[in-house]
Amino acid sequence: MSIRWWRTIHPVLIDPKSGFGLSKNMMPVFFLSLIAFTLFYVVLLIYRVRLERSREQVDALKEQLGY
Repeated sequence: MSIRWWRTIHPVLIDPKSGFGLSKNMMPVFFLSLIAFTLFYVVLLIYRVRLERSREQVDALKEQLGY
């Protein structure tokens, strides 16, 4: 709210009228990084799901062997 109350002191960083402050050169970089981090998250999520499945299999084997 400070950027609205004291417009002379605080710069407006996000202005929907001006395309959120991104120049045309920065738009591809922004979307590339957005895609890269989304893919990174998906890969980490897949590894985490695999790890959890492996843990469940180990627990099931331990129960079968009586550990």
